[in-house]
Amino acid sequence: MKKGTLILAASIVAVLVGFFVFSRFFVDLLWFSSLGFRAVFTTTWLTALGVFVVATGLSSVILLLNGFIAARATPAGPRRQPSFRVIGRGSQGMPEIIELSLDKLPWRLIIAGVALLFAGYAWGLVFPINKKIWTSSYVCYTSGLAVIILSTLIYAIEIKQMRGWWTKFFSVFGKNALFIFAFSSFLPKTLWLIRWPTGVNEKGMTTYSDPWRWFAKLCSKLPGRPENGSLLFSICIILLFWAICYWMDKRKIYIKV
Repeated sequence: MKKGTLILAASIVAVLVGFFVFSRFFVDLLWFSSLGFRAVFTTTWLTALGVFVVATGLSSVILLLNGFIAARATPAGPRRQPSFRVIGRGSQGMPEIIELSLDKLPWRLIIAGVALLFAGYAWGLVFPINKKIWTSSYVCYTSGLAVIILSTLIYAIEIKQMRGWWTKFFSVFGKNALFIFAFSSFLPKTLWLIRWPTGVNEKGMTTYSDPWRWFAKLCSKLPGRPENGSLLFSICIILLFWAICYWMDKRKIYIKV
């Protein structure tokens, strides 16, 4: 892919992200100012900025500390690379198989994931798990789930070489992870700007809808429990994002930093 094309793509993404951030900022500013709550708006944005700075700083310290510990814990010199290919052929006994398992399986990741999972669940009994405001219990719980899933995938894909169509499905996401993460936030907020009146509520105020809410409401009509409609909506959105990533992968378009 040519350098000019990459610069153009990065510029387009930067403009879109900037448009989204500043449009939201000015819309909120005008709204709060018209209601006489500009001080509330200022406090909200300064608080969000402060939380972002603190969270970014803490995350950077944790990442640097993890890198330092990993560098210090890595032994010098070549390491033995045992193979699972000979297991089950009668050339090894149980002690050798146990040794290979301890050496190859990502036990540290698995233990860390389980510990985070239980810590988040226990902490959630005191400080409820809440995704909307990213409570610490939610962070611990979901981090544990992520680490366990990552450990499983490392064992299945990297160690056991279990690769096929199912890994190809996820690989297109990984090749444009940064883009699809930003786009998943940008798309609904952009669609919210496209709205149309749907009626009047009990207070006499005009109600509106938009493409995002319209499709969510359409999926909610699925027979059965309300969760079925929510699941259908999520699957459709994931397939849409996958189709975009698949199209970009076919044309060798990869947005990186």
